[in-house]
Amino acid sequence: MINTDLINLKLNKNYKIAYSILFNILENKCPALELLESLYGHQKASKITEMLKTYFAGKPAVNLKPRQNNYNGPRDIILARSKLEQTENYQNVHKALLLNKYPEITDLRVFYGDYADFVIEIFGMYIELNLKRKCDISAATHLNRVGSMVYQAILARLKPEMRESLKTDSGNAASCPCGTDARNQLPGFLRSMVDWLPSKSSI
Repeated sequence: MINTDLINLKLNKNYKIAYSILFNILENKCPALELLESLYGHQKASKITEMLKTYFAGKPAVNLKPRQNNYNGPRDIILARSKLEQTENYQNVHKALLLNKYPEITDLRVFYGDYADFVIEIFGMYIELNLKRKCDISAATHLNRVGSMVYQAILARLKPEMRESLKTDSGNAASCPCGTDARNQLPGFLRSMVDWLPSKSSI
């Protein structure tokens, strides 16, 4: 299936400017100030120029080439992420973590099932230590997004018989691996997920 996101990206009015800036950076060159200003405004462009000059200072010349886009690459991860962002339970968890608060265990069970108690302990460590990413948001948000997204991507590619095993003990379909059969089968399945999980470069 053609990756329409990549096609639409090329139609963006700023695509050519961003592309020029990228190639300047790959060649260890500081992009023209007017190019940076057209994307980021005068104040940010000046700061970006200063940072790039500092970064390039004394750095040997290189000849880097960006990897060609694969328009037919798998889209499992991006589709799973899009689905996640529309889920109220995920929104609740993400909101709590962004505020450095503990999410509700009921929301976590939707994605982590019987492992939710362990997950909230891990999140608790991030919260208590106030761990942040470089962009200054809680590091736990990234941890949760990846964990939830990978599970959703796996679930989307399960064979029908495996989907059938992902049911609660009561027999009701669930979006988490909390059924008896699933508990027995999922560990081995997770170990093999790297065989098909698409890389970032294919998105």
